[in-house]
Amino acid sequence: MIDDQYDYYLYSLRKFTLTSFEGLMKVTNNQLHRYKHVVKTAIGVCKIGLRLSKTKDEELAKFTPLKEEYLKSEEYLAL
Repeated sequence: MIDDQYDYYLYSLRKFTLTSFEGLMKVTNNQLHRYKHVVKTAIGVCKIGLRLSKTKDEELAKFTPLKEEYLKSEEYLAL
């Protein structure tokens, strides 16, 4: 994911002037919190992260048998 961000910024630097790229960075860093959908999404991501950190071991125990079954299936072996 970090590599993709670097690729995006390098592409932006090649395609845009430094002034327009600076404007893009200002919007991204200073004004992004003003949009309610962005804030709601960020709050949702934080809630999911907290829920996962609390129930990680339980969810992993539920998922492990399904993973083992999938690894033995013909669908996986055909890949």
